[in-house]
Amino acid sequence: MPLSADSKGVSRRQFLKIVGATSGAAACSPRHGTDTLIPLLNPPEDGIPGQPTFYRTICRECPAGCGVTAKTREGRVIKLEGNPEHPINQGALCARGQAAIQGLYDPARPRGPMRRNAAGVLEAAAWQQAFDEIAGAMRTPPKGSEVVLLSSAQPGSLGALQEAFTRAFGDQAERLVYEPFDPAAIRAASQLAFGLEEVPVYRLDRASLIVSLGADFLEGWLSPVEHARMLSQARSAPGGRARLVFVGPQLTLTAAAADDWLAAAPGFERQIALALCRIVAEHPRGTLPPEGPAALADLLAPHDPAVVEKHAGLPAGSLARLGRRLLDARSSVVLPPAPLASAADATAAALAVTLLNELLGNHGTSAARALTQTGVIGDGATTVLYGLDPALDQPAGFEEMRRLTARMRAGKVRALLILGADPVATLPGELGFAEALEKVPLSACVSTRRTATSAHTTYLLPEHHALEAFTDAFVRKGVLGLGQPALRPLYDTKSSGDVLLGIAERLGLAAEEFPFKSFEEYWRDRASDHAMLEENRSGDLLAAVREGQQHGGFFSERQPVTPAWQRGALDALRRQKAPSLDGDAAWPILALAPDPLRYDGRSADKPWLQEIGDPMTTVAWATPLSLSPAHAAKLGVVEGDVVRATVGKRSAELPVYVWPGLAEGVVAVSAGSAEALRLLPPAVDSLGGGRAFVTSRVRLERTGRSAPLPKLEGSPRQLGRELARTVPALDAKLEGSHHRLSIYPEQPSGQRRWGMAIDLDKCTGCEACVAACYAENNLATVGPDQLARGRSMHWIRLERYLETPAAASARASFLPMLCQQCGEAPCETVCPVEATYHNPEGLNAQVYNRCVGTRYCANNCPYKVRVFNYSDHDWPDPIPMRLNPDVTVREKGVMEKCTFCVQRIRYGENQARDEGRALKDGDVVPACAQTCPAQAIVFGDLHDPRSRVSRASAAGRGYHVMADQNTQPAITYLARVDDGGKP
Repeated sequence: MPLSADSKGVSRRQFLKIVGATSGAAACSPRHGTDTLIPLLNPPEDGIPGQPTFYRTICRECPAGCGVTAKTREGRVIKLEGNPEHPINQGALCARGQAAIQGLYDPARPRGPMRRNAAGVLEAAAWQQAFDEIAGAMRTPPKGSEVVLLSSAQPGSLGALQEAFTRAFGDQAERLVYEPFDPAAIRAASQLAFGLEEVPVYRLDRASLIVSLGADFLEGWLSPVEHARMLSQARSAPGGRARLVFVGPQLTLTAAAADDWLAAAPGFERQIALALCRIVAEHPRGTLPPEGPAALADLLAPHDPAVVEKHAGLPAGSLARLGRRLLDARSSVVLPPAPLASAADATAAALAVTLLNELLGNHGTSAARALTQTGVIGDGATTVLYGLDPALDQPAGFEEMRRLTARMRAGKVRALLILGADPVATLPGELGFAEALEKVPLSACVSTRRTATSAHTTYLLPEHHALEAFTDAFVRKGVLGLGQPALRPLYDTKSSGDVLLGIAERLGLAAEEFPFKSFEEYWRDRASDHAMLEENRSGDLLAAVREGQQHGGFFSERQPVTPAWQRGALDALRRQKAPSLDGDAAWPILALAPDPLRYDGRSADKPWLQEIGDPMTTVAWATPLSLSPAHAAKLGVVEGDVVRATVGKRSAELPVYVWPGLAEGVVAVSAGSAEALRLLPPAVDSLGGGRAFVTSRVRLERTGRSAPLPKLEGSPRQLGRELARTVPALDAKLEGSHHRLSIYPEQPSGQRRWGMAIDLDKCTGCEACVAACYAENNLATVGPDQLARGRSMHWIRLERYLETPAAASARASFLPMLCQQCGEAPCETVCPVEATYHNPEGLNAQVYNRCVGTRYCANNCPYKVRVFNYSDHDWPDPIPMRLNPDVTVREKGVMEKCTFCVQRIRYGENQARDEGRALKDGDVVPACAQTCPAQAIVFGDLHDPRSRVSRASAAGRGYHVMADQNTQPAITYLARVDDGGKP
């Protein structure tokens, strides 16, 4: 409508004031009713509205037990980060830990106890009803039957309570601990070698040479966050950069991080370790076994590198050079096979690796210490530490799980409580645990979510999430992590301990054996005992417990012991025969690929982890079968074709992914899927009793169908663009950057320019930064269909590039790609509404409510780091409780991208202002840099010459991606070091 003559003098600002006032008056008119905004009349005493409150707790997404800091706003948890005081993870957190918050706000989470009716359908029930019925089934036993508690590993108060419950019930009760990827072979080998049934601590940061014989220590083996940090420290050690050699059948994350990947068939780790022992035994640096040199030589005589090459496919020359490198290294550590790489001789393989470390002096033997004093070995000679494992709540062997299944099938178990475990999804399908579970008269699954096991139990009893409960974990001697509720329970759930106490009360055990009204009382009682005994406290123990909660636990130093080799260990190695593989010799060997995002499948229900995609294959929302290019051509299939994989009596139909990172004659499938774990046969480690995973060959058949895979990769190769660059040595220098050519004036020197440095030599591709970005910035998941169309909402991409096409020599490089915050940003000049602009601090800002979705900025961005909302995303309850209130939730038709977590920048600035000081280097840390286990990302002010990011950016390895575009990025990448040559 044209302006009248009287309105010609109205300015834009006045016009907007008039429109705002009139629209507000219309909204508050009596016709529409009156809405009242009421502030918090009684604000909480322990927090300020609008300001975050932090709680220290622990992560329970895997057995590692990392420390966590939960950030809350107005009584709801919105972000998880690592606890910097916890000695295991020291402030870092993996992708699974970041995504744990999705389990808390899962819309499919059970909201109260449920009982299966006669039709087999779960319906709502009451806690009292459940306790009465379970107690009744336990109290009136049929003759010869028993009560069984089957629990995940709980090395703390919950495990102690379960043990006490079992003892109080009597001889008719049994408790078993079940962990699918339990390192039972390492414990059994330690018992045979030193009489210590424990898992040692491997100090990678002390070694100048790290050799992994099938241990995927960056994915899920033991403590991956701790291992990533140690590897990073070893690669930046003052004495020289450590070298990593991985020996295994597939190019995993650990193999990609290695300086050398030696492809070898799975299941031959024992022979490889003994061949290395034969080389090292010629000039041992440690203590020889008490049986003497002759007995050792007799054991090692058959294990010539040429013989190993014949069976394992590992070249004898590479094996010999690796043995010489071990002898020449200042300090070394050799890692035994992970459970996923274990064959029927897994314990013997771990024992052979233990012998190799003993010959190298890595256990801190007297001979090694003498060499250290003479300067032959560096100060970090002791790289394998014993005496630090608390040895609490050790899982049962696979043979015990087989016997339990047989008893259930025979009707000898009258009541079964399954606490936090999911055996139906992770045990071999051929074992028939699901069918045996149907024979148990009364069973109950205590879990935070619906599982494959809860689909067969009488009751599903919803458990508190770890963020709603009191918990603890003794993960190492001197390290007791304490967990506490960070918010009130969202639903009608109970902690696993309160479930047991409720049943104990019905059984008449509570007053006599359990004088506690709740598990919280039991937890505080044990924490007080620990504060008194371990911390040597007296007086106000309650205050000591509160102090422990504030720090996230009780942490103290413990000294390792020097183990002594026992007689008889060599005999165990001598008696072990090479295991055979089931199936036709012409079929390929089926190997499980470690899954850093889903672990054993317990994190498979997290949408972030499904959408981020596997870091090696980049496949999301699917479980493919990986075939080498040669094998795919032989079978006549291409990527996306569905094949039927048959092992023994079981089969599964899986889409094909063609992947060059496989040894000859090997196919792989992710261990994070129930299809893979249930497909394998129920094989047992002959010496240790644990489960053997590498035992079978697989028959593959074409089905004639195809299922296109949702992938995140663009081109798998760099095509000469030098995006992820390498240098030949740690101190090597790249060519200088291009000169600045600009039509804009330079930023004033007194103004900050926020920037980032990313060290590709430290980055392991673990995707933790991507998950942290999802959590911090309210990123939406779009699902497999939209992802297949290239519509992912990632603000950070972990680009994976293959360096060589040959299967046995394939190498991979990672490049975290996010908005480069260009000084000469090509996106800014083409935006017709100035939705993207350059702010005074050098950030390429994005104003969402200005954006009209032309996508010109994305078309003009050479880095392709802007994403477009093609639709309004669904946020079903209670997901809105998880959203970060400091970040706008974007709508359909809006472009979005990384802004270096500008909300964190403002929070740091405000905090420094309130404290009356200047902003210091390190006060502002974006979510990606904060969580990085490898400490590969540094953030700060590029105009401050003393800042860490300025010093890192000035390093000789520093370069800008696509520097010839003259975009002047604020992100500097440090090239990966490649010293070349096979070991």
